[in-house]
This record gives sequence, structure tokens and C-alpha cells, in this order.
Amino acid sequence: MNALPTTDHVVSPAAATQPWTLSRILLTIGAAGPIVFLGVATLAGLLAPGYDMRTQPISELAVGPNGWLQTANFYIFGLAIIAFALGLFRSLPRGSWVGTGLLIIAGLGIIGSGVFPTDLKGAPETDAGGLHNLLFLVLFLALIVSYIFSALSFRKLAGWRAYTWATALMPLVVFGLLFVYVGFGSDVGDPLYAVSGLIQRLLLAVAFGWMSVTGWRLRA
Repeated sequence: MNALPTTDHVVSPAAATQPWTLSRILLTIGAAGPIVFLGVATLAGLLAPGYDMRTQPISELAVGPNGWLQTANFYIFGLAIIAFALGLFRSLPRGSWVGTGLLIIAGLGIIGSGVFPTDLKGAPETDAGGLHNLLFLVLFLALIVSYIFSALSFRKLAGWRAYTWATALMPLVVFGLLFVYVGFGSDVGDPLYAVSGLIQRLLLAVAFGWMSVTGWRLRA
């Protein structure tokens, strides 16, 4: 005998017809940004001859004949982060100017990573490569602090208690991964160099995956 349908499987008419406001569009762009970025970076890695995702960072994909693909990926992702920051500010009852500003700095840092390409390992150091490395640290520090201000804003939302605590713990998790990557895997000879590329991708997935989850929750 067929079971009767329950309300658990019924889509709310209000949710189904929710208008595409500017805030919802910005949050959707932000939520999609990390997924598109890592997807394009994976594709670029598969297309690059001799590239090894296990040991090479994503930034090295922007150097060489097909570097335009990853460079464009940096630009688009940076704009997606900025869109997310603005959507987050518009969606919260009392958005944080500080948190928004820090997320915008992170987005500009990603764009700057495309403007100033990294130096390949073993190649002579350049000013552009030095700026690239500096921007990497600045954008992550800005992102880490932005979690704190976001958590302070989330605690005012009904039903967000657990997610507020999860966001408040993000600085510890992301800083820990950043410390492991920079301290133990970023240079040839480091103990975790053989998997440094994978560690960096895990770092990016966790740090910016928060954007995807947050953007999706708020847009709904």
C-alpha cells in the first residue's frame, strides 16, 4: 500500500516563489564562487603538462602558456568573494562593516594574486612573486578575523546558534591548516612537501567552503 505524502516532502509555495532580490543574487554568486574556483583549478591542473597537484600549489597554474585560465579564475573568484561580502552585509539585521571590509580585503587579495603571479619553485625570486606571497597571507588573515565578526552577527539570528558556534571555531581550524601548510609543506624539503598541494587545496576548501554554506543558508 502506498504511503500518504507528508508535509516533509512538500515545498513551501513561498520558498518556491522567493524573489531574486539583489541580496539573494549576491549570496548565490558568493556561494558558487569557491566551488567554481576549485573546479576550474582542478581542470587547469589536468590540462597543464607535468603539473602535480600533490606537490604544486594552485598559483603555479597561472604561470605558463595556459596561465590565463587560472589568472581569470583568480579574478572571478575575487569578485565572487566581494559579492558575498556585500550580500552578507545586506542580509543580516545589523551587518558588520568591519566583517564586510575584511571579506572585501580577502577578495581583493585573490584578485591581486592574479595580477602578481607567483614564482615557480627553483626560479629566481621576483617582486611580483613576493607580492603574491604577501597577498596570500594578508587575505587569509583578513578572512580569519572576518569569521569572528560574522559569528557576532549570526548570534542575533533565530535558529543559528549551532552555526554561530561553528563559525566562531573557524579561525582556529583555518589558522591551524594555514600553519601546517606554511610551516611544514610550502618549501622543498619540508616534511609535508610531498602532499603540500593537497594540504593547500584542503585549506582553501575549508576556508572558503564556509562561504558556500553561509551563502546558501542565508539565500534560502
